[in-house]
Amino acid sequence: MAGHQDEHGHHPSYLKVYFILLFLFIISVLGPEMASVVFTEDQVLAKKLLVLSTAFGIALVKAYYVIAYFMHLKFEKKIVNYMLMTTVVFMFLFFSGVAADVMKHEGHNWRNMAATAEVERALSAIEARKSATTASYANLVPVPAGFGSWEKVGHDKYRVPMDSAMNAVVKMSNSKNNPGAVFFRGTGETPAEKSARKAHEAKLVVDYERLTSDAPAIDTPDSALVASGKAYFEKSQCVTCHSNDGSRLVGPSFKGLANRVFYGHVDGEKKKKVLTVRRADFAYFNESIENPAKVLVKGYPNQMPNITVSPDDRKALWAYIQSLSL
Repeated sequence: MAGHQDEHGHHPSYLKVYFILLFLFIISVLGPEMASVVFTEDQVLAKKLLVLSTAFGIALVKAYYVIAYFMHLKFEKKIVNYMLMTTVVFMFLFFSGVAADVMKHEGHNWRNMAATAEVERALSAIEARKSATTASYANLVPVPAGFGSWEKVGHDKYRVPMDSAMNAVVKMSNSKNNPGAVFFRGTGETPAEKSARKAHEAKLVVDYERLTSDAPAIDTPDSALVASGKAYFEKSQCVTCHSNDGSRLVGPSFKGLANRVFYGHVDGEKKKKVLTVRRADFAYFNESIENPAKVLVKGYPNQMPNITVSPDDRKALWAYIQSLSL
């Protein structure tokens, strides 16, 4: 009879333990939230103590209840507790023994080259992802102005412009493999098209960084050629669209143009504009004169006319542009 009573005495009130854990959970959630309400901005230490005590302190208490009641360690023989404590002690001993190598990458007369290289690789990967994200948003239509533009209506939500919505509907009705109107950023992209675009934009980031890091030095141009180029610039129609002081006009400024790496648009399939990365070297300068619409600098309209510039005037004008970048 006594043994039967002992057996039932080993069964705790799980409902009571549940409500205790629920109460502790509520405190652990409210504690950090109330820190800014209870204390002022100057009481930083008090805030930290409240957050630590309510979040981690109560977490330890909850862990005790789980171990003691749901894992039944409170009702097991003492040897089970000894075994648990021994395991915990050995775990801390193991951590203490390897912490110096794991948490530090160098010390007296030693350096963990593999760990250092892995950290550098991970940081580079993170930066690459950030750059890719920046590039992927490079062509977002700016927030609104009229009915035909994107309009932000909530957290990361935009009202689709009319032409974009129509584009999506047309794709839906004309495609057997696209039964739903799937579009992103108002361009009518399907998931496959979006994936291809993002891969292309990620490659552009790599190309941009490569061209930027491998920028050739600008040789000091001949002073007579620079003077001739300046005279040509001031009397030509170039001066109406391109500044020489960095200010923005219809086209990019000539100041700092030489060897500048920039994003531009080129014609792709079906004359669709595709983003690219170019360097503004002498070859690009000649190309812009002979075929102004071939590469459009991102952010500038296609308004450069077809003009005739002699080879000598091109060399002189380019020398002047180089001088503005030194």
